[in-house]
Amino acid sequence: MSRVWVIMGAAGSGKSTTAEKVSFELKRIYKNRPAPVFIEGDDHHPPENKAKMSRGIPLDDTDRAPWLEAIKKGMIDPIGGKDIFVTCSALKKSYRDTLASVAETDVVKSVRFICLKVTEDELRSRLEKRQETDPSHPLGAALLQSQLESLEI
Repeated sequence: MSRVWVIMGAAGSGKSTTAEKVSFELKRIYKNRPAPVFIEGDDHHPPENKAKMSRGIPLDDTDRAPWLEAIKKGMIDPIGGKDIFVTCSALKKSYRDTLASVAETDVVKSVRFICLKVTEDELRSRLEKRQETDPSHPLGAALLQSQLESLEI
């Protein structure tokens, strides 16, 4: 059975970087285990969501529902007992509950959430730098405030 870790936090908190580093270290330390699977949550947004975010419009619960279901499906697809690292903002408890529900399946042993906490100033700085280096990334600094307001810890 698989173990799932969801690396969560606001945009710019370092979810992808953290998941990649932890995944790499696990591969290095546990050489006899299959390599972990990495699911980049941003890759599962439907085109409508990406377009909305690119225009600086925050997503609502209705927008996020198909995205969360797509991530959840990726977590329960047969993967042969590999550990799974998921990056997902998982801002609200209800979103985390949706993702955690896969632990009730016969392929996932557990789902754990790791919340990355970063100051608002640092998040804004990171997002502004990301916009400069990757202008195609849909999540810019304009959406930071709505993400912080939605975050339930």
